[in-house]
Parts: sequence; C-alpha cells; structure tokens
Amino acid sequence: MFLWSKRRIIFHHPVPEKLIPTFFILMAPPAIAFISYVKLTGRVDLFAQSLYFLALFMFLFVISQWKLFARIRFYLSWWAYSFSIAALGLASFYIFSKTGGIYYLYGSIFFFILLMGVAGLLVFFTIGHIMAGRICVEE
Repeated sequence: MFLWSKRRIIFHHPVPEKLIPTFFILMAPPAIAFISYVKLTGRVDLFAQSLYFLALFMFLFVISQWKLFARIRFYLSWWAYSFSIAALGLASFYIFSKTGGIYYLYGSIFFFILLMGVAGLLVFFTIGHIMAGRICVEE
C-alpha cells in the first residue's frame, strides 16, 4: 500500500488538502500490531521490536514533512493526529513495561506530552470552527 500511495503522490493528482492529515495514520497500524502481538505471545521478540521501530520510523517520516502539515487549514481530518500519537505512546509505554528500557519510558512520556498538546489544540480549533460555522458545511 505504501508504494502505491507514494506512486500516487508522484504520478497522479495531489491528495486534496483536507485529506493530507490522514497520512499521519500510517504510524498507527504497526504500533497497534506491536501491542496485539506482544499481548498474544507475551514477549517482546525481534518481530515485535520490528513492528515498534517501524511505527517510530513512520512517525519520523511523517514529522519530516512538517512543512506540508503546517501550511494546511484546519479540517476535521486533523483529528487523525491524536489517534496515531496515542497509539505510538501506548506502544512505547507497553514496550517499557515489558523490557524496562528507560529510553522507552522517555519515549512514552514524550508521546504523552505531545498527545496532550495536540489534543488541546484540536479541541481549541474544533470549538473555534464550530462557533464560526465552518464545520460540516457543504463544499
């Protein structure tokens, strides 16, 4: 799917501006898969670590595109940021609880603080756009 989406970005019409925040969802599946796999097997093995680090890689990849995300207007699709950050934060805390690695604890604290900041901004922007009548309007 990733190669298809990359090919779409290069060879097809660009993704509409209101759908750009959905790229942030790319990090959630490996993070959730990591949590599910560890709960099923009860251990953090090489495959589980690969899932976790794939989620971190996707986070870094998406964050490297910050200029793209910074220039778009607010849409309800911005809420995709919160789900993905929460999934990665939970995965970080879960890997810390299983391995005890202190850097995982720092990662989970970082993602928790980031999630609180992003959620606060999302609530602020959503309420502001509701008051201005710019939510759920016909295009």
